[in-house]
Amino acid sequence: MNRLLFLAVSILIVSCQPKKAKDPEPAPTEIGDTSAQPLDTTAQNSLDYLGLYKGKFPCPDCRNSEVLLELAEDFSYVFSKYGNGKTDNKIERKGSFKWDAEGKGIILSGFGEAYDHFLVTDQSLVAVDEHNIKMHQYTLKKLPEAEAETTDEAPQDKKAPKLTGIHWKLTEINGKPVSIPQGNEYFIELKKDHTFSAFAGCNRMNGKYEITASKARLFQIVSTMMSCPHIEIENQMKAALESADNVVANEQVLQFRKGGTNLIKFEAATK
Repeated sequence: MNRLLFLAVSILIVSCQPKKAKDPEPAPTEIGDTSAQPLDTTAQNSLDYLGLYKGKFPCPDCRNSEVLLELAEDFSYVFSKYGNGKTDNKIERKGSFKWDAEGKGIILSGFGEAYDHFLVTDQSLVAVDEHNIKMHQYTLKKLPEAEAETTDEAPQDKKAPKLTGIHWKLTEINGKPVSIPQGNEYFIELKKDHTFSAFAGCNRMNGKYEITASKARLFQIVSTMMSCPHIEIENQMKAALESADNVVANEQVLQFRKGGTNLIKFEAATK
């Protein structure tokens, strides 16, 4: 009898305990927490592809021709080809390059050769045909930086692109497109006095920057302290700017990177 009474009292006590509240649903955001999600890794955002490449291409009326291709920070290229390795039989082309839709290869504009689309792999470029099939006979290997600097065709100093006085609109963070709510704007502006201002939906950011050649550093970043319901993009934007150590840019695109990884991308606002 006592056992039955004890059991009944125990059940009553347990049933009267307040139920544990469920964790609230995560707030919707324009971009999820990329630290907890795998990034869409492509050659464009994961490989250190800039530099000087070298190889030998087939030549129908000569021995293999020596080829050099430089990919620069401002999305320009210089292509040099020497028949029989002789400097008096040199073909040189210059232009700009862009990434293909999948972020796996680059396309040389105004190239004028059958092979203008190159698949970017680790430390090499391989031409692909119109069916995206590799043409291994057109392969270029990336030269180590020290060797590239001693090459006669080493990249020449270029006039740095104008980056100040441009309203740069945020388009990507960590390789993922940013969906910006209608009527809002996320941006960064670089000023001639080496300060910058930025905005990502909630608080305004300010800081200092140094850009020398392709090297970049953004520091002393401060922001207002408003409490906002959806602040994830702002936090990711600030973290990306603080982590960047190099930049790839022309007057239309501005990408801050860490090593060979794209952290954040901006595009010049159209007037």
